[in-house]
Amino acid sequence: MKNKVLIRICGKEYAIVGQETDEYMQKVSLYIDKKMNEIQRGNNKLSTAQAAVLTSINVADDYFKTLDAYTTLDTEHTRSGIEHEKTRKERDELKKESIRANDKIKELEIKTACLETELRSRGL
Repeated sequence: MKNKVLIRICGKEYAIVGQETDEYMQKVSLYIDKKMNEIQRGNNKLSTAQAAVLTSINVADDYFKTLDAYTTLDTEHTRSGIEHEKTRKERDELKKESIRANDKIKELEIKTACLETELRSRGL
């Protein structure tokens, strides 16, 4: 389903058509309008075409910085998942070792009790 939306960028109206919601297309348009107005305020001698090119460069810069940040976060998330799995396996192994150690302690306590009983029965 295509939506047709009337937008305004730098005081000029445009009709745009897209598959996104009206609200989304307005949001994108407002972002571009804001960027272009910032660039034109910095240099009021720029033509609309020049401001549009500089805006495109700024938007591309924003995009690539965001993409780099996303890639970094994704890599960190993957590493974190790997570390989490490693830690979980270590924890599980430590639990098994703890159970074995407790079993050994119980075994030794029983042996100790038997030896103490035997010593008492011999009068020692």
